[in-house]
Amino acid sequence: MPLSINEAVKAGITRLRLDNWANKDDHIKIVITKHPETGEPYLGAWWELWSPVNEMINGVNPVKNMVIGAMGLGDLDAACWSVYNPITPPPTGMTWRDGFKRWRAWGAREDTTISADHARLVTKFYDALARHRGSLDDAMPTELADQMKGLA
Repeated sequence: MPLSINEAVKAGITRLRLDNWANKDDHIKIVITKHPETGEPYLGAWWELWSPVNEMINGVNPVKNMVIGAMGLGDLDAACWSVYNPITPPPTGMTWRDGFKRWRAWGAREDTTISADHARLVTKFYDALARHRGSLDDAMPTELADQMKGLA
């Protein structure tokens, strides 16, 4: 059943998509904020566009946009959105293959020092990978990908 952005805000629904988008994993994530005095929910200033193509084109996924302006969401009362039901987990911006590349690059640096935290992280990475039953091109769990982004 189609709903508007404002209806989604009131219902607490943060991930939406348009049915005519070609990739079923393309969706937006809106930020819902509560009014400090009334507690009423309202739409925050930013929204994110999640798409597998973002990483290739923009180098990041998701892409943040302002609610108003050239990349705005349009009529917030137009009932044209659907609740996003992920086919695959929301993308983290890092696949298992990316994780391997990051470890290799980090380990090949001349100035790399392996701390106890690094050892725990590499163990966590390989343990999670051993339990993963999909493709190396699947998205890693967000928490693990965020920790690995610290390896510069």
